[in-house]
Amino acid sequence: MKQLHGEELSYNNFADADLAYKVVVQFSQPAAVIVKHQTPCGAAVDKELNIAFQNAFACDKTSAFGGIVGFNKKVDEKTAQGLIKAGFLECIIASDYTKGALALLVKKKNLRILKTDFSANGSNPVREFSKGVNLEFKKIRGQILVQEEDMKKESIKLWKTVSRKKPTLLQKQALLFAWKVAKYVKSNAIVVAKRSKQGFSTVGIGPGQTSRIEAAEIALKKAGERSKGAVLASDGFFPFADSVRLVAKKGIKAIVQPGGSIRDKEVLAAADKARIAMLFTGVRHFRH
Repeated sequence: MKQLHGEELSYNNFADADLAYKVVVQFSQPAAVIVKHQTPCGAAVDKELNIAFQNAFACDKTSAFGGIVGFNKKVDEKTAQGLIKAGFLECIIASDYTKGALALLVKKKNLRILKTDFSANGSNPVREFSKGVNLEFKKIRGQILVQEEDMKKESIKLWKTVSRKKPTLLQKQALLFAWKVAKYVKSNAIVVAKRSKQGFSTVGIGPGQTSRIEAAEIALKKAGERSKGAVLASDGFFPFADSVRLVAKKGIKAIVQPGGSIRDKEVLAAADKARIAMLFTGVRHFRH
């Protein structure tokens, strides 16, 4: 990573920039994410990078204030103009910037501008040390917990449709997008997403709650009317049917979740009653 402009990065800047990178690097299509306090508050993919940013920003404009923005493609002038209009942002991380875009962005004195390698060939000492396995660490009293990073490639083909209602191909694609975003949202995590003109975007994210229904309530509140016809991803299984009944009232049409609860039958019955398509991944994200 190379810093092109702005003040020295803080501890939190490094952590949030890293998370922004991890979200957008999952996508081949132009992608944008806004990260705040170690969780995404908006993400989108589109054929045009500036539209992806606009859609990510529209998910939660209030939370985006002071956030860190990540892009997986070269930032152009249109995207830079959108970043300037968005107001106060801490940092931008992208694969590169056009000369025109950089000329616009450096006018913001305090904006930290980062360029990083999005190829798979970048140096990674931890990965080299661990013989090709990506590791993550957490410090507890006097010791360090180590586990493999959640980097399993997602595939719709490995998911199981368990409801009577079958999801459309477009719904599956939207669910895959939402599931990839949910991977980096603090658990309990709920991500509501929709098809946009040329891609997909989040319309509501409920992060880091101690109950899953509260995470769903937050995501749906942020989505508002945009939840009608949308899809929903849950990073962990639904322990009760209450969340499904709640999202059904708000117009959610398809759900992806790990499955594996002792009440899966009750949860599925609620989905069938509401004519919601439900898919099980068989794996959970559960980021802590």
